[in-house]
Amino acid sequence: MYTIGLKSIFVNVVMLELCLRLAKRTAKTFVFSSSDDLFGANTSAKLIEDAIFGINRREFTAYGHFTELTEFPELLDELLDD
Repeated sequence: MYTIGLKSIFVNVVMLELCLRLAKRTAKTFVFSSSDDLFGANTSAKLIEDAIFGINRREFTAYGHFTELTEFPELLDELLDD
């Protein structure tokens, strides 16, 4: 369980501002998350998706924190798609 403190709120606000700037500078911005990620990434991905117009969010099942994948064809497909 995560506790929210002033430092956590500050970090979240800074990260959101960085994401807002990134989305304005790119043709497409993607957020990938996995249903079984243990690090709160789904909550962050949902906050980003709700806050930034035009975000493309893809949620996967059983991809964890994406660190154990040896192949990720979905990422390649997104990068190569015009």
